[in-house]
Parts: sequence; C-alpha cells; structure tokens
Amino acid sequence: MKRKIVLFTFLLLLTGCTSEYNITISNDKIKENIVVNIPDNYIPVQTDIENNDHIEIDDQVTPFIEEDQYPFLNNNDIKYDKKVVKNGNITNVTLDYTYTLDDYKKSKAFTTCFDKKSFTKTNKGYQINLTGSFYCLYGDEVKINIKTNNEVLKNNADKVKGNVYTWIINKDNSQKVDIAMELSKKPAIIKKVIIGVLIIIFVIALGFGYNAYQKIKNRESINDI
Repeated sequence: MKRKIVLFTFLLLLTGCTSEYNITISNDKIKENIVVNIPDNYIPVQTDIENNDHIEIDDQVTPFIEEDQYPFLNNNDIKYDKKVVKNGNITNVTLDYTYTLDDYKKSKAFTTCFDKKSFTKTNKGYQINLTGSFYCLYGDEVKINIKTNNEVLKNNADKVKGNVYTWIINKDNSQKVDIAMELSKKPAIIKKVIIGVLIIIFVIALGFGYNAYQKIKNRESINDI
C-alpha cells in the first residue's frame, strides 16, 4: 500500500501535464505504451522535507525524467524501453514494453495503477475489467486507449474511433473507475468479410430476382399483344 501512496503522490505533482496509457492487443501480444508530456513550469524546485525517521524530496518529477525506470521499476525481468525527448518547453517521456497475453499481468502499470483488475481468458476470447480507485492520475486527466483488431463483443468505452476504444479518467471519476471490455479470439476482419460476402450475395440475388421479374413482365406484354 505504501508504494501505491508514494506513486500516487508523485502523480499528483504532475497536475497540468497530459498523459496517455495505450495498449495494443494483437494476436498473442500486448504492447504497452505510456506517454507523459511535462511542461518546464510543472517541474518543482527540489527541497528536502524532514520527517520523524527519514527525509523526503518533494520533487519526484525530475527523477521520473532522469532516472532509468522510476517510478515503474519492477522486481522482475521487465524493463521498459524509456525515451526522453525535449521539445521546446515540454519534456516528452515514453515507456514501451511488449508482453505476451499471460505476462501482461506483470505490468507495473496494470498491477499498481488499478485498484481492482482482471485480465482473463474465456471460451470466446478475453475479458478486461478495471474498477475502483485509479492511483496513476498523470496530470489533469489520463486517456486510456485500447487498440485491437480482434472483434469486440462488449465495451463501455467513453469514445470509440475505428478500432481504438478510449476511456478518460480525471479527478471526478478517479475513485470510481469502470473499464470493461470483452474481446473475441477472432479478428474483426473475419466478421467484416462475412458481412461483405452476405451483402454481395444479397445484391446478386436481388439482381437475379430483378432480371426474372423483367423476363416475366416482358412475356406478359407479348401475350397481351
């Protein structure tokens, strides 16, 4: 619990920044991408604060930018590909890692940021459920984007654009997060192909029907003569 409090305290210092948590689900892989954009004026001046038994540093933004994995250091073999790019008065920090479906539960973001979480296999495919408190409010809001080519059976996304499903977390709903998604093992393209084939068959059948109707109509016209 202490780790969550420390991480949450750090993230509160990033108020004013923008951030996104992106995961891409493809075949048997999940690509995780964390993006944080930090303006220079949101990096506090470092000072030491003395407590009863230890000293705390109120600037935890600078370590996030400068140190290799902070605050996402795992006690396992997972090591993010971290990139820091200065763009004018904005520092862009990105963290990337690609998991197998089974290993995604080891993600520090998955295990630390969400209060109640599950990523489970079903007979049909996969279920994602993230509920309760959210401990990683990077800035004023966080966009959580899930991109997938799999057929989406159910979702409660705030916004859907193409195959990207987006949830927005801010201070108003960070204590009552509700993210739910159910995916099929089959890619969505199969469903689209089936629908396309059915449409083509329908159009062809309609064409044959129209031609048959015209022939009957022509025969009736000849008989009338």
